[in-house]
Amino acid sequence: MPKGRDRDDQIGNREVSFECAHLVLGCRGLTSKCRGCYIRLALSVDSSASRFNRFATVVLRSPLHWPLSFGLMLITFTGRRTGRSYTIPVGYQRHGDILTILASEAQKKQWWRNFHEAAQVEVRVKGKTLQGAAHLVPPSAPEFTARAEETLHRLPWMGKVFGVKYRRGEPLDDEQVATLRRNIAVVQVTLAKP
Repeated sequence: MPKGRDRDDQIGNREVSFECAHLVLGCRGLTSKCRGCYIRLALSVDSSASRFNRFATVVLRSPLHWPLSFGLMLITFTGRRTGRSYTIPVGYQRHGDILTILASEAQKKQWWRNFHEAAQVEVRVKGKTLQGAAHLVPPSAPEFTARAEETLHRLPWMGKVFGVKYRRGEPLDDEQVATLRRNIAVVQVTLAKP
């Protein structure tokens, strides 16, 4: 690495290399063993978010949930193979009794695979615990494209997260839809009537 440069950013694959691994671990660079050592950290929205999950879970369960509740909720489900209960924070959109969750970088995640068949879930939305049934929306379904397009219209910056160049006001083209089908999963939760 050239002297004086302590990192290289590559937007495409979001990779950052730090000059000193010990610095990341709290070293002040005062020892000779720190010179010239490198680590590579692959960064993405999801890898950063996974470190945030514990914090978000605690906040979303607390009375101080409101700063995160506008776009995040907790979903609790039972693993189809393990039988264990899992609770994770997810982004969502609400339309009446339907909650829609778009999982970015879906091929790297497992949780959404529990909903190939409808399954009972518990969600914590804006401080309230609700019951519902969740199912995976097939990528070939018109609902899949409609929910993805709706999300991109509302949050155009999510196009980068999903791997598409989205321009607000323009419909998704076939190439963008194909990319979304590879990169995201759509899970819908139908809330139970109180």
